[in-house]
Amino acid sequence: MTRIRFLAVAAMLSAIWALPISAADKPKPKTDPADPVEKKDPKTETPAKPSAGDDNDTIEVIHPNDASAFKEHMGKEVAVEGQVSEAAWSSSGKVMQAMFAEATSTKFMAVVFLKTRAAMDKAFNGDVAKAINGKRVRVIGKVVEYKGKPEIVIDKPEQLEILTDAPAAGGGSDAKTSDAPKSAPGASKSDGGAKPTGKNK
Repeated sequence: MTRIRFLAVAAMLSAIWALPISAADKPKPKTDPADPVEKKDPKTETPAKPSAGDDNDTIEVIHPNDASAFKEHMGKEVAVEGQVSEAAWSSSGKVMQAMFAEATSTKFMAVVFLKTRAAMDKAFNGDVAKAINGKRVRVIGKVVEYKGKPEIVIDKPEQLEILTDAPAAGGGSDAKTSDAPKSAPGASKSDGGAKPTGKNK
């Protein structure tokens, strides 16, 4: 009987002692500051876009006969203003050349290729050559050299604008848009911001 009581007391004591041990064995909550869940914060910062300076908002206006200006701006985007003396498609119909009355020495030309003809004709009352023939225009584009002469290739209607009673380049940049079906929205750089070279020859 005594032995039974002793075993019962021992069992009770063992149960009491096991309680703190079980609590100690319980897993502790994670307190590691390097919690991977907290590291997965979504990125909300947007890369800042480079701000365009004033120099990028204006382009030079070159006179059609200013050889030194063409040489200086070779490979660069410029605006050329002058009167078209002749604009016609070649006999093959692959290229249109617009020649300028003022370009007596430089022989500067604006060129439109066949791939662009449909868009150009559509933008200029069905016939771009007829629309600009004898008119004062502004051509905007990159100056390239072809057979020793400067020229600008017109790839889209926005590069060509018909002016009315506008002074030649070097006499100001307040030219008004005339009957051009498109007022060259893509050429906004030169609208009010073109810088004439003042090197008319």
